[in-house]
Amino acid sequence: MGFRFRRSVSLGKGVRLNFSKSGIGMSFGVKGARYSIGPSGTRATVGIPGTGLYWEERSSRKSSAAEFSANPSSASDMAMGCLTFAVLVFGLAIVLAAPDGGKVLVLAGMTTYFWWAYRRAQKLKAAREQAAAAEREAMLKHIEEDEAKANAVLSGNLAPIANPPAVRLRKGEVIYYVADATLTEARERGQKVLGHGQVVVGSRKVYFLGDERTYSFDLDKIMQLEVHLGSLEVIRDGKQQNQSFVTEWPHTLAAYIKKALEASKAS
Repeated sequence: MGFRFRRSVSLGKGVRLNFSKSGIGMSFGVKGARYSIGPSGTRATVGIPGTGLYWEERSSRKSSAAEFSANPSSASDMAMGCLTFAVLVFGLAIVLAAPDGGKVLVLAGMTTYFWWAYRRAQKLKAAREQAAAAEREAMLKHIEEDEAKANAVLSGNLAPIANPPAVRLRKGEVIYYVADATLTEARERGQKVLGHGQVVVGSRKVYFLGDERTYSFDLDKIMQLEVHLGSLEVIRDGKQQNQSFVTEWPHTLAAYIKKALEASKAS
């Protein structure tokens, strides 16, 4: 139990200024419809007077901040929703209080606003769909480019790269391919990130040079390679769990590993 403080001051026309221990807020509306803004967030309430039936939606400041950081467009949507609700509440209040001639003007203004809001929503929807389509097209184009690079690797001959990264190699081992990647491992609760760094394809091993640790995979223990969207899963024979390389060119990486494995078997 603790002391609580709350005081509400009416400013007229359904507007109230609320004072509490957590801060100052404001609410406005008419009987059956009210919108509140306070330190903890917002609350919209719409109900049928005298029935006890009402609908309420709350939005806390913490959840809103997290949502806006993940999707900035949601901030604009929420602001537009609040504006529309305010226009509806104040419009209904004016309609109930205004004479017959004024009601017609208010209703005409509300109709114009809601038509504008509808058209704006349609334009935003079309813009988002266009952006999503462009993103899908770019992703498909990137996949096609990745597959083309992989086919070129598979149909050509491997050649050691110049200036390979510093990695401890076996005697006579060379490096064929280096790329930025993130290494993950399959766990019961999903994929666990093991590190960020570089994947290195050698003539005998595949190495991962992480920011904290180096991993190595013997080519002769690799049983299968599975390319997923943006990642290459390496399935190996042994007690170790399967790992995946999250990289920009997964098909290309798989092609280099396959060619290196063929070359190691041939030698």
